[in-house]
Formats: sequence, structure tokens, C-alpha cells
Amino acid sequence: MCDREAVVKSPGSIANLGPGFDVLAVALSGLHDLVHVKASPGNGVVRVYSDIPVLAGSSNNAYAVAVKSLEKFKWLSSCDIEIYVRKGVPVSVGLGSSGATAAGAAFALSLIAGSVDEETVLGLAGEGERFVSGVAHYDNVAASLLGGVVIVDTKYKKAYKIEVPREIRVGVVIPERGVRTERKTAFARSVLPGKIDLETHVQQSSSLAKLVYGLIRGELRLVGKAISEDEVCEPSRSKLIPFYKEIKEVALREGAYGFNIAGAGPSVFYIHEDLDEINRIGGVILDFLSSKGVKASFLASSFSNRGVEVVAIG
Repeated sequence: MCDREAVVKSPGSIANLGPGFDVLAVALSGLHDLVHVKASPGNGVVRVYSDIPVLAGSSNNAYAVAVKSLEKFKWLSSCDIEIYVRKGVPVSVGLGSSGATAAGAAFALSLIAGSVDEETVLGLAGEGERFVSGVAHYDNVAASLLGGVVIVDTKYKKAYKIEVPREIRVGVVIPERGVRTERKTAFARSVLPGKIDLETHVQQSSSLAKLVYGLIRGELRLVGKAISEDEVCEPSRSKLIPFYKEIKEVALREGAYGFNIAGAGPSVFYIHEDLDEINRIGGVILDFLSSKGVKASFLASSFSNRGVEVVAIG
């Protein structure tokens, strides 16, 4: 039973989506990790390899997922586990890189164990996020697993998928400056307020409801307006991103429907329905940042309804 392997690809994602801290995330097209998991007869030894050397071995969150999987699926303890991760999601920029790896590893290991139960896979993937951030959060991993826009029930470890009703284009700008620490996600969480007042809660809840309504109805301008409204994360995390306020003003002035921080940053994102407009706005933002002495890169993507996909199983 230990002579099995699975190869999956797992998409990157954007978490939080403005007012949706730890609750909402969306899968992205064109960005994915390829995760190859192989089980062979042995004694429960876990080895992880990556095309990015610093992410090999026990420093990769796939290692933590594998260790938890050995505990969950008892018969795997008589197997050695080898995991090969080929990174396609940019690392440490807020596009769900750790979540993509964790989701891919959890799904592949569950395939090998013969038990692809959504709650179990989500729980295992969340342990990978705990490894990198100190908290087992499920927004990124749920989006990578299910695709679409996910709403996460953090209490019961459930995720509910909203199919994206029409194409929503996304532009992502990644400043070279900004906070880049070894545990960036944990740091980005540490700057958030521990409590919020009632007025902030009401406004945040209203924006979140508006976002979900806009997604269900396919009203992109309403979705964009809601994405731009964040009373909890944006005020704190925006201070870590160079010229954030000015970039947002530029994007919205140029016609972006909505703008906010991608996950823990330092990437920022904006949405539109037209790819040409996404590219044009991205160029304007890059020119602005260049004028301020900030180097940045740009990529265009879209919201994707596709989650983890099986490439091979044997």
C-alpha cells in the first residue's frame, strides 16, 4: 500500500479581499504550484524537495502537512514520504504561495491515503499555514483547494464556494520594497488590531455583505467598491507598503473598479472586466512607483473557478 504517488497542481490565491479577513479568498488563474508526493515502504520518514533551495526539507510547510498526515492516516506511518514542490506562485508577496503548497500537499497525501474528505484536507492544509504564520487559517488553502471565491467558517473548518459568475480580471503590482521577513505572514498579522469597536464591526460587516452580494449578482463595480472598503486590515498593513495611499488613488482614478492589499502584502491588486485596462492601469502604477524610486513588477490574472487539479495518480 505504500507504493503510491500523486501529482497535483494547486493555484495561488488572494486572501482577505478587502473586508474579508480570514473569511474570504479567491483562486487565481495562471499561477500554481506543482506538488508531487510519493509514498514508499519505510518508517515514516518525510523528505521535502523544492526547486527553491531555501524551501527544501523541514523549512517547507509541506513537511508540516506530511507529519500531520502521518498522524491522521495511521497506515502511512509504515511509509516514507517524499514531496517535490515546483513553485509557480511567487513566494512571500501575498499571493497565497504557502497556501498553494499546503493545499497541494494535503490533497495529494489524502489521495494516496484514499480519503479525500474536504474537512480533513482543509484541516491538514491549515496546519501548513500554522507552520508559516503561527495560526491555522484556512482562507488561502480553501481557495487553492476549491477554486472560486470561498467563504470560510473558521469555527467549524468549513468552506463554501461561490462560483465566479463572470470573468473578473486582476492586476497585481509587487513592490520590491516593503516588509520581507522570514515569517512575513506572521508579522503582517501581528500589526493588526486585537479588537475593533462596534462602529467598525458594523461597517466591515456591511462591506463584506456587499461584496458577497455583488459576486452572486455579477455586479463588478459593486464588487470593486466593496473590495476597496476595509476598516480592519488595510489601515494597519498599508503602512508597510511604500506609497500605498497614492497607488490606490492612481488605480481608482485610472478606472480600476476596486483596489486593496493582496493577502499579507506587499503586493497590491485591483480588478476590472477588461484585460487591456488591467494592463494599462498597471503601466501607470509602475510609472508612478518608478518616479518615486520604487522598483516593482506586474502580472495580470483573473479570478478562477478551478482549484486543485490532479495531474497524475498511481
